[in-house]
Amino acid sequence: MTPVMKQRERVLSEDEIRRVWKAMDDESPLITTLFRVRLLTAQRGGE
Repeated sequence: MTPVMKQRERVLSEDEIRRVWKAMDDESPLITTLFRVRLLTAQRGGE
């Protein structure tokens, strides 16, 4: 059986994206890359 995906209405504001992007500077290169790709592609966990 295919899991049902929940619809999401909430999106990050430009300011929130900037803050998350900047916060990633303090993380390991792998984690930084993973989170930035997710931000750029709007990918959710499990997709």
